[in-house]
Amino acid sequence: MIDELQLSPEILERLSCPLHVVHGTPDRVFMIDGARMLYDWAASAQKTFTEFADGDHCISNRAHEKDALIGDWFVDHLR
Repeated sequence: MIDELQLSPEILERLSCPLHVVHGTPDRVFMIDGARMLYDWAASAQKTFTEFADGDHCISNRAHEKDALIGDWFVDHLR
């Protein structure tokens, strides 16, 4: 099933909604290079990339900061 979940450049070049990629640099489940590719390939005109240098997978070690960041981003984009 994992093969069906892969985001290719062809899929991401059709992505036009605002996008915020939030990622932890040392994450070993989904590598930082994959997060950067997702961001780079997305055709969204409004893109934001936030990297937590010490963030674990899902940035659970800085959850309050991450959740506030994402909440603020949604407020800005859903007004």
